Amino acid sequence: DVLARWSEKMDIVSLLDLGILTPQLLDALQKQHADSYAALMPRLALAAAERGNSELARELYERLTKLQTDNTLWQERAEQFRTGAIAVWNFETDLSSWSAHADCELVVQNGVLVARTAGIDPQFQTPISGPPGGKAVVLRYRTAEPFTMQLFWADSTGGMSELRHRDYPIPASPGEWREIALPFWCQGTLNTLRLDPNTSKEHPLEIDSIVLRQVEPSEAWNQAPDLATRKAIVDAVSQKEGSLLALVKEHPEEHQWQFALARNLSTR
Repeated sequence: DVLARWSEKMDIVSLLDLGILTPQLLDALQKQHADSYAALMPRLALAAAERGNSELARELYERLTKLQTDNTLWQERAEQFRTGAIAVWNFETDLSSWSAHADCELVVQNGVLVARTAGIDPQFQTPISGPPGGKAVVLRYRTAEPFTMQLFWADSTGGMSELRHRDYPIPASPGEWREIALPFWCQGTLNTLRLDPNTSKEHPLEIDSIVLRQVEPSEAWNQAPDLATRKAIVDAVSQKEGSLLALVKEHPEEHQWQFALARNLSTR
Protein backbone atom coordinates (compact mmCIF):
# COMPACT_ATOMS: atom_id res chain seq x y z
CA ASP A 1 0.00 0.00 0.00
CA VAL A 2 2.82 2.40 0.87
CA LEU A 3 4.62 1.74 -2.43
CA ALA A 4 1.40 2.25 -4.38
CA ARG A 5 0.88 5.66 -2.74
CA TRP A 6 4.53 6.64 -3.19
CA SER A 7 4.46 5.74 -6.88
CA GLU A 8 1.71 8.30 -7.38
CA LYS A 9 3.48 11.13 -5.52
CA MET A 10 7.24 10.58 -5.92
CA ASP A 11 9.38 10.90 -9.03
CA ILE A 12 10.71 7.62 -10.37
CA VAL A 13 14.37 8.48 -9.79
CA SER A 14 13.73 8.99 -6.08
CA LEU A 15 11.93 5.67 -5.94
CA LEU A 16 14.92 3.93 -7.54
CA ASP A 17 17.36 5.65 -5.20
CA LEU A 18 15.57 4.20 -2.19
CA GLY A 19 16.79 0.74 -3.22
CA ILE A 20 13.63 -1.00 -2.01
CA LEU A 21 12.41 -2.53 -5.27
CA THR A 22 12.89 -6.18 -4.38
CA PRO A 23 11.12 -8.95 -6.37
CA GLN A 24 8.98 -9.68 -3.31
CA LEU A 25 7.84 -6.06 -3.04
CA LEU A 26 7.01 -5.87 -6.75
CA ASP A 27 5.08 -9.14 -6.54
CA ALA A 28 3.06 -7.78 -3.63
CA LEU A 29 2.34 -4.56 -5.53
CA GLN A 30 1.14 -6.54 -8.55
CA LYS A 31 -1.14 -8.70 -6.39
CA GLN A 32 -2.66 -5.93 -4.30
CA HIS A 33 -2.59 -2.95 -6.72
CA ALA A 34 -2.58 -4.33 -10.25
CA ASP A 35 -3.40 -1.00 -11.92
CA SER A 36 -0.65 0.86 -10.06
CA TYR A 37 1.78 -1.94 -10.89
CA ALA A 38 0.94 -1.80 -14.61
CA ALA A 39 1.33 1.98 -14.71
CA LEU A 40 4.56 2.00 -12.71
CA MET A 41 6.51 -0.74 -14.53
CA PRO A 42 7.25 1.11 -17.83
CA ARG A 43 8.42 4.23 -15.99
CA LEU A 44 10.60 2.25 -13.61
CA ALA A 45 12.15 0.16 -16.39
CA LEU A 46 12.95 3.22 -18.49
CA ALA A 47 14.55 5.05 -15.56
CA ALA A 48 16.60 2.01 -14.51
CA ALA A 49 17.84 1.56 -18.09
CA GLU A 50 18.91 5.18 -18.45
CA ARG A 51 20.63 5.32 -15.06
CA GLY A 52 22.78 2.26 -15.80
CA ASN A 53 20.98 -0.14 -13.43
CA SER A 54 21.11 -2.90 -16.03
CA GLU A 55 20.10 -5.85 -13.82
CA LEU A 56 17.00 -4.10 -12.50
CA ALA A 57 16.09 -2.81 -15.97
CA ARG A 58 16.28 -6.31 -17.44
CA GLU A 59 14.13 -7.72 -14.64
CA LEU A 60 11.51 -4.98 -15.06
CA TYR A 61 11.31 -5.37 -18.84
CA GLU A 62 10.95 -9.13 -18.39
CA ARG A 63 8.07 -8.45 -16.00
CA LEU A 64 6.49 -6.19 -18.62
CA THR A 65 6.89 -8.94 -21.23
CA LYS A 66 4.83 -11.26 -19.03
CA LEU A 67 2.35 -8.53 -18.11
CA GLN A 68 1.64 -7.39 -21.68
CA THR A 69 2.35 -10.40 -23.86
CA ASP A 70 1.08 -8.70 -27.03
CA ASN A 71 3.55 -5.79 -26.74
CA THR A 72 6.72 -6.87 -28.59
CA LEU A 73 8.51 -3.67 -27.53
CA TRP A 74 9.08 -5.02 -24.02
CA GLN A 75 10.79 -8.13 -25.39
CA GLU A 76 13.04 -5.93 -27.54
CA ARG A 77 13.94 -3.82 -24.52
CA ALA A 78 14.74 -6.91 -22.42
CA GLU A 79 17.00 -8.21 -25.22
CA GLN A 80 19.03 -5.00 -25.10
CA PHE A 81 20.21 -5.99 -21.62
CA ARG A 82 21.29 -9.53 -22.53
CA THR A 83 24.43 -8.37 -24.37
CA GLY A 84 26.49 -6.73 -21.63
CA ALA A 85 24.61 -3.43 -21.63
CA ILE A 86 25.66 -0.90 -19.01
CA ALA A 87 23.01 1.68 -19.90
CA VAL A 88 20.35 2.12 -22.60
CA TRP A 89 18.70 5.30 -23.80
CA ASN A 90 15.60 4.78 -25.96
CA PHE A 91 14.29 8.38 -25.87
CA GLU A 92 10.70 7.29 -25.45
CA THR A 93 9.56 10.55 -23.89
CA ASP A 94 12.45 13.03 -23.52
CA LEU A 95 16.21 13.60 -23.69
CA SER A 96 16.74 11.71 -20.44
CA SER A 97 20.22 12.54 -19.11
CA TRP A 98 21.55 13.79 -22.47
CA SER A 99 21.97 17.50 -23.10
CA ALA A 100 23.33 19.76 -25.82
CA HIS A 101 26.81 20.94 -24.84
CA ALA A 102 27.68 23.18 -27.79
CA ASP A 103 26.57 24.05 -31.34
CA CYS A 104 23.79 21.47 -31.27
CA GLU A 105 20.00 21.43 -31.05
CA LEU A 106 18.41 18.35 -29.51
CA VAL A 107 14.74 17.40 -29.59
CA VAL A 108 12.78 14.18 -29.13
CA GLN A 109 10.08 13.54 -31.72
CA ASN A 110 7.94 10.39 -31.57
CA GLY A 111 10.56 8.49 -29.59
CA VAL A 112 13.46 9.58 -31.80
CA LEU A 113 16.32 11.86 -30.72
CA VAL A 114 16.99 14.41 -33.46
CA ALA A 115 20.41 16.11 -33.27
CA ARG A 116 20.75 19.10 -35.56
CA THR A 117 24.04 20.96 -36.09
CA ALA A 118 23.84 24.63 -35.07
CA GLY A 119 27.51 25.64 -35.31
CA ILE A 120 30.98 24.50 -36.20
CA ASP A 121 31.46 21.93 -33.40
CA PRO A 122 28.20 20.20 -32.37
CA GLN A 123 28.39 18.29 -29.08
CA PHE A 124 25.96 16.53 -26.77
CA GLN A 125 26.77 14.55 -23.65
CA THR A 126 25.53 12.60 -20.64
CA PRO A 127 26.82 11.66 -17.19
CA ILE A 128 27.16 7.90 -16.77
CA SER A 129 28.93 5.51 -14.44
CA GLY A 130 30.74 2.48 -15.80
CA PRO A 131 33.67 0.24 -14.86
CA PRO A 132 37.08 0.45 -16.54
CA GLY A 133 37.75 -1.66 -19.62
CA GLY A 134 36.52 -2.20 -23.14
CA LYS A 135 33.25 -0.55 -24.11
CA ALA A 136 31.21 0.21 -27.17
CA VAL A 137 28.58 2.85 -27.82
CA VAL A 138 26.01 1.25 -30.13
CA LEU A 139 23.99 3.75 -32.17
CA ARG A 140 20.76 2.88 -33.94
CA TYR A 141 20.52 5.79 -36.33
CA ARG A 142 19.56 7.15 -39.72
CA THR A 143 20.89 10.10 -41.67
CA ALA A 144 20.97 11.14 -45.30
CA GLU A 145 24.73 11.73 -45.61
CA PRO A 146 27.88 10.03 -44.26
CA PHE A 147 29.73 11.89 -41.53
CA THR A 148 32.43 11.53 -38.87
CA MET A 149 31.38 10.90 -35.27
CA GLN A 150 33.80 11.95 -32.56
CA LEU A 151 33.46 10.16 -29.22
CA PHE A 152 34.95 11.74 -26.10
CA TRP A 153 34.85 10.32 -22.60
CA ALA A 154 35.96 11.30 -19.10
CA ASP A 155 36.92 8.83 -16.40
CA SER A 156 38.69 8.68 -13.05
CA THR A 157 42.07 9.10 -14.78
CA GLY A 158 41.16 12.44 -16.37
CA GLY A 159 38.68 14.60 -18.25
CA MET A 160 37.80 14.69 -21.93
CA SER A 161 40.87 15.25 -24.11
CA GLU A 162 42.58 13.99 -27.24
CA LEU A 163 43.81 11.02 -25.18
CA ARG A 164 40.20 10.05 -24.41
CA HIS A 165 38.77 10.55 -27.86
CA ARG A 166 38.18 8.50 -31.02
CA ASP A 167 36.89 9.27 -34.54
CA TYR A 168 34.53 6.95 -36.44
CA PRO A 169 33.30 7.14 -40.05
CA ILE A 170 29.50 6.77 -40.06
CA PRO A 171 27.86 5.57 -43.31
CA ALA A 172 24.74 7.25 -44.60
CA SER A 173 21.47 5.45 -43.91
CA PRO A 174 18.59 7.48 -45.36
CA GLY A 175 15.13 6.28 -44.45
CA GLU A 176 16.20 3.04 -42.71
CA TRP A 177 17.53 2.38 -39.22
CA ARG A 178 21.09 1.11 -39.03
CA GLU A 179 23.25 0.03 -36.09
CA ILE A 180 26.93 0.78 -35.67
CA ALA A 181 29.29 0.09 -32.76
CA LEU A 182 31.83 2.69 -31.62
CA PRO A 183 34.40 0.84 -29.48
CA PHE A 184 36.79 2.49 -27.04
CA TRP A 185 38.94 1.59 -24.06
CA CYS A 186 38.40 3.29 -20.71
CA GLN A 187 41.37 3.25 -18.33
CA GLY A 188 39.44 4.39 -15.25
CA THR A 189 35.85 4.48 -13.97
CA LEU A 190 33.74 6.12 -16.66
CA ASN A 191 31.78 9.24 -15.67
CA THR A 192 30.90 11.15 -18.88
CA LEU A 193 30.22 10.42 -22.54
CA ARG A 194 30.17 13.03 -25.30
CA LEU A 195 29.19 12.64 -28.95
CA ASP A 196 30.28 15.17 -31.58
CA PRO A 197 28.45 14.43 -34.86
CA ASN A 198 30.04 16.23 -37.79
CA THR A 199 26.78 16.47 -39.71
CA SER A 200 25.58 19.27 -41.95
CA LYS A 201 22.79 21.62 -40.88
CA GLU A 202 20.62 20.36 -43.73
CA HIS A 203 20.82 16.70 -42.68
CA PRO A 204 20.19 16.08 -38.97
CA LEU A 205 21.16 12.87 -37.21
CA GLU A 206 18.20 10.78 -36.01
CA ILE A 207 18.85 8.32 -33.18
CA ASP A 208 16.42 5.61 -32.16
CA SER A 209 18.59 4.33 -29.30
CA ILE A 210 22.03 4.55 -27.72
CA VAL A 211 23.40 1.52 -25.88
CA LEU A 212 26.58 1.56 -23.81
CA ARG A 213 28.01 -1.97 -23.65
CA GLN A 214 30.88 -3.58 -21.82
CA VAL A 215 33.01 -5.64 -24.23
CA GLU A 216 35.82 -8.15 -23.77
CA PRO A 217 39.35 -7.23 -24.93
CA SER A 218 39.15 -9.50 -27.98
CA GLU A 219 35.86 -7.94 -29.08
CA ALA A 220 37.18 -4.45 -28.49
CA TRP A 221 40.25 -5.37 -30.55
CA ASN A 222 38.13 -6.65 -33.44
CA GLN A 223 36.02 -3.47 -33.45
CA ALA A 224 38.90 -1.00 -32.90
CA PRO A 225 38.79 1.78 -35.52
CA ASP A 226 42.50 2.65 -35.40
CA LEU A 227 45.95 1.74 -34.10
CA ALA A 228 45.65 4.14 -31.16
CA THR A 229 42.67 2.20 -29.81
CA ARG A 230 44.47 -1.10 -30.24
CA LYS A 231 47.54 0.22 -28.45
CA ALA A 232 45.34 1.34 -25.54
CA ILE A 233 43.87 -2.16 -25.35
CA VAL A 234 47.34 -3.75 -25.32
CA ASP A 235 48.52 -1.39 -22.57
CA ALA A 236 45.40 -1.97 -20.47
CA VAL A 237 45.44 -5.77 -20.54
CA SER A 238 49.22 -6.11 -20.15
CA GLN A 239 48.74 -6.52 -16.40
CA LYS A 240 46.12 -9.26 -16.83
CA GLU A 241 47.77 -12.50 -17.80
CA GLY A 242 44.47 -14.39 -18.26
CA SER A 243 43.16 -11.81 -20.72
CA LEU A 244 46.43 -11.88 -22.64
CA LEU A 245 46.39 -15.66 -22.89
CA ALA A 246 42.88 -15.54 -24.32
CA LEU A 247 43.90 -12.90 -26.85
CA VAL A 248 46.98 -14.86 -27.93
CA LYS A 249 44.79 -17.90 -28.57
CA GLU A 250 42.07 -15.99 -30.39
CA HIS A 251 44.43 -13.84 -32.48
CA PRO A 252 47.64 -15.82 -33.12
CA GLU A 253 48.41 -13.65 -36.15
CA GLU A 254 48.55 -10.48 -34.00
CA HIS A 255 52.07 -10.59 -32.55
CA GLN A 256 51.58 -7.68 -30.15
CA TRP A 257 49.53 -9.93 -27.84
CA GLN A 258 52.41 -12.41 -27.73
CA PHE A 259 54.91 -9.63 -27.00
CA ALA A 260 52.71 -8.22 -24.24
CA LEU A 261 52.35 -11.66 -22.66
CA ALA A 262 56.11 -12.22 -22.86
CA ARG A 263 56.73 -8.87 -21.14
CA ASN A 264 54.22 -9.78 -18.45
CA LEU A 265 55.87 -13.13 -17.74
CA SER A 266 59.41 -11.70 -17.81
CA THR A 267 58.63 -9.32 -14.93
CA ARG A 268 57.21 -11.98 -12.61
